[in-house]
Amino acid sequence: MDRIKDITLIFTLGTMLSVGIFSSFGLPVSDHKKQSASLLLATTLKEKQFYFENISLDAQAAYVWDIKNDKVLFEKNSTYQLPLASLNKIMTAVVALEGGKENIIIGSSDIKAFGDSGLKTKEVFKNTEIVKLMLTSSSNDAASAISSNYNEVAGSQNFIDLMNNKALELGLTQTYYVNESGLDLSKELSGGYGSAEDIAKLLYYSVKKYPEIFSATTQKTEELYSLEKKHVVKNTNPIVETIPGILASKTGFTDMAQGNLAIVFNVGLNRLVAVIVLGSTQDGRFEDAQKLISATIKTMGEDI
Repeated sequence: MDRIKDITLIFTLGTMLSVGIFSSFGLPVSDHKKQSASLLLATTLKEKQFYFENISLDAQAAYVWDIKNDKVLFEKNSTYQLPLASLNKIMTAVVALEGGKENIIIGSSDIKAFGDSGLKTKEVFKNTEIVKLMLTSSSNDAASAISSNYNEVAGSQNFIDLMNNKALELGLTQTYYVNESGLDLSKELSGGYGSAEDIAKLLYYSVKKYPEIFSATTQKTEELYSLEKKHVVKNTNPIVETIPGILASKTGFTDMAQGNLAIVFNVGLNRLVAVIVLGSTQDGRFEDAQKLISATIKTMGEDI
């Protein structure tokens, strides 16, 4: 298919060049040749620009951002404020890493959070290890432990305040947090809200500043360690190994938010792209992301 495109482009340029040469010598150029050149050029341009055309998504909102060129390749309701679910944990990770606390101790109240990550009361983790565990397995226990440990030394500013202050600092105008995990507090109140555009900016900031931490989210499974034991954690993103050049991934799902997914990947030559899907279905978020990633690769591949 690529060879056919190349031949089409060469023929188009050749036709245009021949038209220019004949014209420069004052020789007549048939209308047929002019029309053929124009038609082929228009076809080539349409193929290049419209890979995102007619894409059908389950998602309520989506955003595809060519980071290097600061160009929006695709958007659907990208500034709408929607429930974030476990995408909250991206900001939880950032605040934890910037806070500089060395160790996190698991409290008895932390393991009462929804879901079981295999953590034990009084288990001690290096800050960076528990952040990796939280991001990769989307552990609510780990998020709770991070928040409660920081609150012990935060003074007048609790952990959620720090998350919201960081959102303001980064210019995430549609984003605010109610808890560290993203779990719904009720049928009417989510643990956090934000837009697809905001999440793209946040995930890029996170990957740029902490690439070694977010690289854990690019593996199907990851071995992570507390001071007491090894934990083998499974990535909540089942398509993570199918995404070329992936640099970061975070899933989210609650009854209010439905299916969310945030990804940053490298198309090649250090051309990073963020793909964000909000308000899809549990399985549809992965299908939506794959459609957008495929269209991105085709679109940007023609610029090489």
